[in-house]
Amino acid sequence: MRVKLLIVDDEVPQLNLIGRVISKYRPEYEITMADQAAQALDFLKNDRYDAVLTDIRMPDMDGIELIRRIRVLQSESIEIMILSGFDDFQYAKNAITYNVLEYLLKPIDGERLEFSLKKLETKLEANRSARSIQDSYKTMEKQRITTALFKAASDLELNVQEDVYIEQLKEKKLRLIFLENCDPKVFDNIFSGEIYVEKFSEHRFLLFQICSDEILIKPVIPPSDGHIIIGIPCGINDLAFRWKQIADYADTCRRMDMRIIEQKPYNEQVLQMLKEKIVAQRLDSIRLMAVPLDACLRNGELTFSGIYYTLRTTIAGMWNERITFGFYPNRKGEFFQILEERFAECKSGVEICDIVSSFLDQSEEESFAHNVEIYLKAHFAQECSLEHISRVFGYSTSHFSRLFTASFGIPYTRYLSEYRLERASEFLKYMDIPIGEVALRVGITDPEYFARQFNRKYKMSPTKYRQKFKEKA
Repeated sequence: MRVKLLIVDDEVPQLNLIGRVISKYRPEYEITMADQAAQALDFLKNDRYDAVLTDIRMPDMDGIELIRRIRVLQSESIEIMILSGFDDFQYAKNAITYNVLEYLLKPIDGERLEFSLKKLETKLEANRSARSIQDSYKTMEKQRITTALFKAASDLELNVQEDVYIEQLKEKKLRLIFLENCDPKVFDNIFSGEIYVEKFSEHRFLLFQICSDEILIKPVIPPSDGHIIIGIPCGINDLAFRWKQIADYADTCRRMDMRIIEQKPYNEQVLQMLKEKIVAQRLDSIRLMAVPLDACLRNGELTFSGIYYTLRTTIAGMWNERITFGFYPNRKGEFFQILEERFAECKSGVEICDIVSSFLDQSEEESFAHNVEIYLKAHFAQECSLEHISRVFGYSTSHFSRLFTASFGIPYTRYLSEYRLERASEFLKYMDIPIGEVALRVGITDPEYFARQFNRKYKMSPTKYRQKFKEKA
């Protein structure tokens, strides 16, 4: 049996002799020797040992005081044996107080030593077995608590036992930490304190950190890959709200290609400034908001989702006051659909301000062309007939056709057909999927019709087009 044993004796020749004797009986033991009690304590602070064999009478610190300090340092996790040349009952009595396993007398008797070492090994084996069972129980209990926390954060119904766990945490503060696409062990190097870890998808983890008055976040070094979002401490009843916020911060982290964001209270002042400038419709002032918006996004004071909510509610309020944007006075739903689609592609404060300014500054024709392009880019593979898209934009088919031809120079149906074929050519170049599936992916349900149209535009079949591109590659 492998045992890490620390032997302590101030008499160096005696210390070396004891080490040699035990090595003879147990060559598999890993033995460390210390000729001073203070040195032994240093060894115990820096490493874990299974057992200590110590002398009683030592000049700097007697064996009983050493044992007392060991118990303070490592509690009951280490077995202790005493070796002394003095058959002193009082020492034995004190040793019993500190749960000493064996009391041996010098000189060492081989038979007694063998008995003591077997007793030590039996005790260590029992300790390890008990510790393994205890660790398994603690792991199971911790996972149940983690599940309860995750269900509470996800607004899911709890069972009776999970309710008990949550009730026990009601007086605690919790911090949510989200890890995405980075080593799950990274939190060992960043966070301290009690932590519960829930893996809820392949590369995503939600951590619940029990907080106290102490700062439990060490200096954070951004991971080389992935994202970390550190939430503001909250109560157990606020978990669901905070988890939604963390998801918004994760979206911001991805868009701005940042590795870490530590959440802070929302900067309502910056949002109010943005709102006032939109209502005033002052383009230059709106563009000046790019810098503070960027700063707030990067330092955890705002999210893209929060900014979008401000934009939407501000514009909705303007509509109620009959202040409209460009050519959208009667098509509020379309406006917000296009605003949301464009905003979803934003990656900076500059792009946010450009979107708002473009809506304020565009003529009907400019807005029409720009937003039709956005719509088709997102929906070209779906129902896009002239009747459908005219209805989406709130026009009659004849009026939509006139506007489209004036903006793009060709009729809508021809433009849609050309656009779909161009996208099909990209699929053929870069994706090894059946021709029929390519047709479906660009919104054409009839493979033969697709092949004829493709041949008319590119002067070859889809199959030959793919082969030709592969040959060039």
